[in-house]
Amino acid sequence: MGEIHSAVKIDKDRFVSGSKDNTVRLWDAHKGRCILFDRTDRNIVTDIKYIPNTESIVQSSEDLVMKIWDTRFMELAGNFTKTQYFQTSIAISSDGNHVFTGSNGFDSAGCMARLWDIRTLKCIKTYNGHTQGIANCDYLDDDTMITTSIDRTLKIWDTKHDECILTKKLDIGAPNSMTTNLQRQFCIAGMEGIMLCSLSSTNGVNCISIISDAVTDDISWKKNAVEYAKPIKKKFDKQWIL
Repeated sequence: MGEIHSAVKIDKDRFVSGSKDNTVRLWDAHKGRCILFDRTDRNIVTDIKYIPNTESIVQSSEDLVMKIWDTRFMELAGNFTKTQYFQTSIAISSDGNHVFTGSNGFDSAGCMARLWDIRTLKCIKTYNGHTQGIANCDYLDDDTMITTSIDRTLKIWDTKHDECILTKKLDIGAPNSMTTNLQRQFCIAGMEGIMLCSLSSTNGVNCISIISDAVTDDISWKKNAVEYAKPIKKKFDKQWIL
């Protein structure tokens, strides 16, 4: 089995992982064993997300095609429209009807976010503005999305009016990872530190705290705390209590 690039929980007993070895695998969380898997040629997985209240996941890949998998049988349930640049990060809306993605690119080419309709498997909106590939994307609420990019900026997008409402330089270097809590709060881990922020009612970014020189590629929201692990430079606290 190759390097696991992404994994997502299906329920308390199962999770799905995606790897650079062209596989997606369903795992028994208690026994630690693979139950089912699929290997598709050139399906180098970049991200995986669970579709709420279903048995399905959405998976992005370097083969330029996002896929939906039925995890009951680990069978392909659908292919999204092929793109010129592969999607590096994906997020699912709370109602399970839409996918928000960020794509790879350089020098402003391909560095876009997209909104997809899961029911039709087609892109319905595109958002341009980043000058380098998008590293992370997520929902802040049902109508507000965030992207971070290798160009060392974050952008906030209003999907009701189809516009970027804020661009902010990242003081923590190029981003590695990001997590949000759907309460307009987000935490970004970069190559030069970690920052915890919130989006105000007037769509300004309030920086709650920054940990400099603490670098990680693994952060997640756990109730009222942000957990982070795998320090690259040096040791630091494992929890950031809000």
